[in-house]
Amino acid sequence: MRVPYYVVFSRYTNEMQAFHLVGARYQRAELTEGRLPIPSMN
Repeated sequence: MRVPYYVVFSRYTNEMQAFHLVGARYQRAELTEGRLPIPSMN
């Protein structure tokens, strides 16, 4: 299952990381003010 975006939260560090699918690999996505902008959803 290749979801276009996913978010991981660490309860130990309180850090959230987001990733998006580019080709066949996931790349880290930048969060803006704690949000993940998704172009197809405006």
